[in-house]
Amino acid sequence: MTDIRDTFSKRMGEMIADVMGADAIKDMYEKGDLTEEQKKKPSGFLALDLGIVTAGAKDALLIAQAAERTLQTIERVEAALDKAPELAASIRKDMDTVHTHNSWLGTVSRFVTRQPKPEIADKIKTWSDYNTHLKERFDEECGFLPCDDKEFAHLGLSAMAEPHFSIVAIIGPNADAPEQKKTEAMKPEDVDAVKLAQTINYLARQEEVMTKNSVFWSFSNRLSEFSGKERKEIASYHQPRHEGLKEIANHLYHMAAGMLEKEGYPDVAKQIRNDETIQNAAGNTLGKTRDEQFEAYAGSPGKIINSAYEEYKANDDQITNYAGWGTSRGYSATSMMELFNLSTIMEAMPGILQGAGCITATEAANMSANTKSALPNKDNIQARINEFSSDPWTGDGSKPEAGKNRIVRVEV
Repeated sequence: MTDIRDTFSKRMGEMIADVMGADAIKDMYEKGDLTEEQKKKPSGFLALDLGIVTAGAKDALLIAQAAERTLQTIERVEAALDKAPELAASIRKDMDTVHTHNSWLGTVSRFVTRQPKPEIADKIKTWSDYNTHLKERFDEECGFLPCDDKEFAHLGLSAMAEPHFSIVAIIGPNADAPEQKKTEAMKPEDVDAVKLAQTINYLARQEEVMTKNSVFWSFSNRLSEFSGKERKEIASYHQPRHEGLKEIANHLYHMAAGMLEKEGYPDVAKQIRNDETIQNAAGNTLGKTRDEQFEAYAGSPGKIINSAYEEYKANDDQITNYAGWGTSRGYSATSMMELFNLSTIMEAMPGILQGAGCITATEAANMSANTKSALPNKDNIQARINEFSSDPWTGDGSKPEAGKNRIVRVEV
């Protein structure tokens, strides 16, 4: 078997081949030997149908995969944060070169010395040129993944972290009615370990986008301070979340190890438990009380959900103020429902981890208290869902009339 972390960074069919030594699915995909019905199935379900894996083994692989991708995300973010000060200094050096050679003194100096103008000074002559240069270097060299990266696709969840879009209801007599999507609130009993694991991976990607936004804002507005004050401020805000996500990823990895052991793969379980990089992600913070350690609250993944909620509110305020409407109209009922369901999954997390033997009853109780205090108020989320689903012009809570409501995207 390959390196354990490398194995769980792969796709399902490849994981099955590594862990179970079963190449049947991999061969079928490579040879195209699949029926139309089989082509529509995820490889894990196909393996289940063919009897290559058990339901428990399939779930264990999915949980380990999500744990690995969560660790990789946070490792990538931390590497980007470490690289950012050096990049900021390099961009400042670019600007010093631009200022020197694009000044009248630089022109005279080049005339006397017969030295050519540096390429960077030719490239950057306006603020627009500078902003383009800064973004290009940031995107190419800092190491953050964009929010629309293909890594997101496997989660089956919408990308909450698109570049600040809000959805606004516009009422007009000639507007087309939108396609209605039925959404229902998730119940705690509907949450299983696989859903929890994939949600943690999803929130890690949200945290990457949020960290990236924080760093880029500093690059755009306070580049000269980034190596000192700004770097420390960003780290102090985001680092507890990074540590919290790594701690939960470690729990998920151990949960998967226990499940694989029960399904007849003790060697794989042993490799997970013996891997030093997985063990190094282990923390003992989220199960403490807030008084014992503030990071028990600040590091909760619930804070990521709350940050997304606050961003939606801020976007809505901008749209409301710009449009001059008396009632907030910037919310998407679908996005708010997603936040509601993510909150439900986070509330179920302590019980799932305790049930798997990852944390004690006391730690679960503390984690539950920290999670609930970190999450946005679910009553407020529900109120916004109700508000957005009503006609803003009647004031009586009624639904917009068919054919008189359309949804448009407004970038703020």
